[in-house]
Amino acid sequence: FGERGGSGLGFVVSGGSGVARNAKALCSRRSGYEKNRALARPSMAVFAEKSTENGETGFFSKAGFQSLGLSNELAAALEDVGICRPTNVQTKSIPAISGGADVVVGAATGSGKTLSYLLPVLQKMKDQEQLQDFNRVPRRPRAILLVPTRELAEQVLRVSKSLSHNFKFRAVALVGGNSSLKKQKEALSSPVDLVIATAGRLMQHVNAFNVDFLDLQYIILDEVDTLFEGGFANDLESIVKQVRKRKGEDCSLQFIAAGATHPTSARQLYTKLMPSAKYINVDLHKAPPGLTQRFIHTTPGEKTRELTALLGDAENDGTLRGGRIIIFTNTTESCRFLDHFLNEKDYSTSCIHGEMPRDRRGIEFQKFADRKTQLLVGTDVAARGLDNLAVDHVILFDFPASPVDYIHRAGRTARAGAKGRVSSFVTKKDRTLAEAIEQANKDETDALAQAHQKRLESDRIKAEKGRLGKLARARMEKERGNQGYGKNTNDGKDHRQGKGRILKTKLSPKRR
Repeated sequence: FGERGGSGLGFVVSGGSGVARNAKALCSRRSGYEKNRALARPSMAVFAEKSTENGETGFFSKAGFQSLGLSNELAAALEDVGICRPTNVQTKSIPAISGGADVVVGAATGSGKTLSYLLPVLQKMKDQEQLQDFNRVPRRPRAILLVPTRELAEQVLRVSKSLSHNFKFRAVALVGGNSSLKKQKEALSSPVDLVIATAGRLMQHVNAFNVDFLDLQYIILDEVDTLFEGGFANDLESIVKQVRKRKGEDCSLQFIAAGATHPTSARQLYTKLMPSAKYINVDLHKAPPGLTQRFIHTTPGEKTRELTALLGDAENDGTLRGGRIIIFTNTTESCRFLDHFLNEKDYSTSCIHGEMPRDRRGIEFQKFADRKTQLLVGTDVAARGLDNLAVDHVILFDFPASPVDYIHRAGRTARAGAKGRVSSFVTKKDRTLAEAIEQANKDETDALAQAHQKRLESDRIKAEKGRLGKLARARMEKERGNQGYGKNTNDGKDHRQGKGRILKTKLSPKRR
């Protein structure tokens, strides 16, 4: 439930002997799996089974993990958490990463991207120990995974630890916030294989000599679109510079990048750091096959009425018949308003937004996770990282500002082959983007990416018009002062024409 982040695990960690036995039982029966459901608590789930005529759901591969080059030991560790067959993106990514190539993985949310890089890296590290008699050393990780948020780091750490019960390796999370540098330093004082970190906290430890890059072989980037929002390219280049300073300029490093989207700034850095990278795209920018999407055209004043009609009446205890639901808003103010409105209508809700203290956010999320509430109202704080919940319905009360945000919000449901619904309220100002997304769904093309580029270009033109308008007004004011135009009744018309000429000159392709 972090600020931004989502692991794309394609599964959720199971735990406890009873859950593990259920997981093994599922794996030992039929091969068709459709959806994941929480069995004990929201942080513990396995794939529930549903047979199909051909044994396939379109989400999982027919191949087993051993056929991808993973050992029986690692396959057994996966079976213990209920993972029996790889997803399509894992089937394509694992052999490429195992072969040593730099790899850029692009796939829809909930498709299993995290395991697609985690499994081959763990296998390669285990092979190194067994074949090369490698000695693990404190403070010297062999793999670093860089993520945008502390919540995502902690989530991937939980997944790693669940696998390490039967496939021995050690992972440590280095994150900021309230986490103690001292405790993290102590954690690094024992042999460590994988460091999962935010870039800023990692560099703090590097500068304090708590992390040594001498044995580093793998640099992994997850949720790259979020990573590159805040000047991450400079952070990454600084980290790579530190690694090569320690290991030598000609050192061998394998780079892996994963995300539902890959912005231009990321691709530019890929060209520099991994020019021969293999690109693996699986249904990128396409809706999951189990996702039903509905666009409801309305007005701002009618959205609350449309919402209550969509939700239906609440029972006496505040519950609904429509399953578990997340409602997204664009702003904290809208989130607070909607939460208050729904409570006034006797719906039982949880609410999370960026201005809420982290501890309080955790409490609100846990209420939703434990099914004490059925509705979660949130901003994009909730758009990523809720991978371990079986969400039935996502409602976009406020339509997102970009296709990327739409992808991540919609990606909270229909995960890992499950079915789900997305209902979007579309007002007049949202129609252009909504129509582009609808068209992308019909065409099954990369139209979402094209729509995103059109939106960026539109924003650029608007900003340029605003800037040039200011220049025109400043020029007219200067002319007015110099020539005394203020008393002429025709001045307004003349000045407007002058402004138009300036804009036309600056923006017209023929005069550039």
